[in-house]
Amino acid sequence: MSLENWNEKIYELLNNMRREKVFYMNTIKEQEHTFESYLYEMTKALFSEAIEVLDEKGRLTYEERDFDAGFYAYGLCGVIMDWVKEGMKMEPKEVSERLKSLARATERIGYIRSQAEL
Repeated sequence: MSLENWNEKIYELLNNMRREKVFYMNTIKEQEHTFESYLYEMTKALFSEAIEVLDEKGRLTYEERDFDAGFYAYGLCGVIMDWVKEGMKMEPKEVSERLKSLARATERIGYIRSQAEL
């Protein structure tokens, strides 16, 4: 997964999960923490990369980037875990598009904020 294609990979993940709905619902029911930990680590690495690229002037410390990446990873994991627990009713494409829209809005806010600090 990379900064350029993360939403496509999330869509693929959600689509695969939906195809194997019974397996994932049972896995999360029986081993919620294990799956959530895996998903968190994967998404935190992605957000860490994205934040580092977006912070091209290096204004954030490692600790700030790590904190921010953790925040976004928890949010994404929470959305996916709730989606599964609620029976995967929303289409995977819709979930991934909503996440993409939120990410773009966050990126715009970050850009505006960084420009205001100049």
